Amino acid sequence: MTEELVPISTNSARDTGDVNVCMKQVKMRYGAVVLIVFLIALMFKWISEGDNFWRVFNSMDDKCHGNEYCLGSTFTFRLSFSLFVFFFIHAVLSTGFSRDCLGDAAFKAFLTQGMIFKVILLAILIVITLFIPFDFFVGYGYFAFGMSILFLLIQTVILLDFAYSWNDRWIPPDGAYESEEDASRYKKWAICCTFIFFNVGIVICSLCYKWFAPSGCPSEDKNLQLFFITLTLVFGVLGTLGSAAIERGSILISSFAFAYCAIMTYSAIRSRGKEECDELYSDPTKINFNTILSLVIAAVAIIHASLSAGSSRSALTTRDIDDEEYFSFSYFFACFCLGSCYLAMTLNSWDINTGTSPGHDAVLASETSEASMWIKISTVWITMILFTWALLAPVLCGEEGYCCKERTF
Repeated sequence: MTEELVPISTNSARDTGDVNVCMKQVKMRYGAVVLIVFLIALMFKWISEGDNFWRVFNSMDDKCHGNEYCLGSTFTFRLSFSLFVFFFIHAVLSTGFSRDCLGDAAFKAFLTQGMIFKVILLAILIVITLFIPFDFFVGYGYFAFGMSILFLLIQTVILLDFAYSWNDRWIPPDGAYESEEDASRYKKWAICCTFIFFNVGIVICSLCYKWFAPSGCPSEDKNLQLFFITLTLVFGVLGTLGSAAIERGSILISSFAFAYCAIMTYSAIRSRGKEECDELYSDPTKINFNTILSLVIAAVAIIHASLSAGSSRSALTTRDIDDEEYFSFSYFFACFCLGSCYLAMTLNSWDINTGTSPGHDAVLASETSEASMWIKISTVWITMILFTWALLAPVLCGEEGYCCKERTF
């Protein structure tokens, strides 16, 4: 059975027509590329200890001095850079100027065909990076750090935009349902989801109080973690009350944001990796269920985030865009470039130092560091700020205000 092709136009000021492509196929193929690179990076970080493979390439060991964590982390940056260049080439070839040069037929073939040759190109890029001096990837580490922050910001905006779009589908602002049956069904679903999300947030915050405030934890560390948890809990309560009080507010959206912030707060505190302040602590240097689960979640999150960001440009523009008629392939691949940077920072625990400083011997400790904790908790706070602005924007700007985009967010 032939899959239906979806008409989509590229992001070009000189766009003259639509290009028919099978978007599911394109997304699956490039998502698979990211997954393969993630697994390769993870595999080499696992086998780096005691493996003489690294010493074949002097450029990888000229500053690590045999430190296995440093070697594995540096290789992760090399894979990330290869993936970044790979998607950057795709982004450039997907611009309006390149499409005008290629033509619609060639552009469609570029998107949907020749995946084997593209994988070979990626493999060649990876091999080339093995001979690039170490110092280059120290600089790339700072670049990847900045791009990863941008990637998380985009994801936060898209997440809230998804929540508002979901709310608009189930509870239309104008109250226009196709039938009374649809109105009753969607309202029941909205109430059930609101109840679930709010209770998930409450339960997670309650468990965080139990798990992350043990008696043996130093008071400074305990107070910091309790502050994170309490702020999230207060946000959930005030956000729900505010959504109920404001005319165009929605407790479905507030409960969704509360549950997300609670989950991210839990993840942030766990990322700190302090045994005396975490009753769930497990040795990050050993393979266990928590280690495997965190790595699987990281892989899925990176791929899903790249795909959703690349498919949701309308969330980042002030224009009213129908995604079925408007799709920017250059933006799609640019988001994969950011996702490539995020992959490196995730696997290296947001450590730009690549393990050259003392004490970095936890080869499997993905996302376990103070930096990882602060990055995640900052994402929580940004979500709170954006939600608060989205809630108050109609009141401050008026329904026709520029900041409202003709709706509540």
